[in-house]
Amino acid sequence: MIKNLTLLLLIFLNSCGDSPFLEEKQGTPLIASEQLQSGLSLPGGLYNFTPKWRSGPNIGSESRIQILVTNSEDRPTSIEGDLTLMLWMPTMGHGSFPVTVEEVGVGLYEASQVFFTMPGYWDIHFQVTNGDDMQEVLWGFTL
Repeated sequence: MIKNLTLLLLIFLNSCGDSPFLEEKQGTPLIASEQLQSGLSLPGGLYNFTPKWRSGPNIGSESRIQILVTNSEDRPTSIEGDLTLMLWMPTMGHGSFPVTVEEVGVGLYEASQVFFTMPGYWDIHFQVTNGDDMQEVLWGFTL
């Protein structure tokens, strides 16, 4: 029994690594306590995102992010399609739990169930999907 647990623990500890499935992309690195001074823009400037920590970032407990979405004229706008956030740790080759994103007002979104599992460099992928088209921009920081 102890031998099996030891083997399982060794596999788990060595399971992080580079992902062969994702392109090597990284966001603009920040220290987690810093806020973005300007927004993140999708290619073509269709949507701009200004994320702000509502709670966190925390390791091992829930963090929340408020996201203001504006259009090219800097006006709050609802996204045509779906906004999702994906947490990814590129140096370890894994992500975290799915994030819940809810529109709470025109151009104002709340991301909850944001869980970071360990300290280190993280990317948050802001992904807008409309039909078969998906665009993303990354926010990178170190916890």
